[in-house]
Amino acid sequence: MLQITCNLVVPGLGTVFMRKPVVGTIQLLMLVCALVLAATVFLVFFGIVVWFIDLIWALGTGVFWYRQRRQSLRNVTASTESHS
Repeated sequence: MLQITCNLVVPGLGTVFMRKPVVGTIQLLMLVCALVLAATVFLVFFGIVVWFIDLIWALGTGVFWYRQRRQSLRNVTASTESHS
């Protein structure tokens, strides 16, 4: 759950914590690009759009990872109970 929170604060950081370094690095680079675009006077709108896309992507990655992890824990629990 900490990973999803990190992704909401700094998109990509939580993804790196999820042990997905390539996707996390791309998300972090998108954040940097969004900040650079937002810092320029003429491209503020594009910077906000890139940041929003990055945020949605990072949130989706976190939710997908959480659901996958939860499902795998259920499978392990069910497997352990059936062997008992």
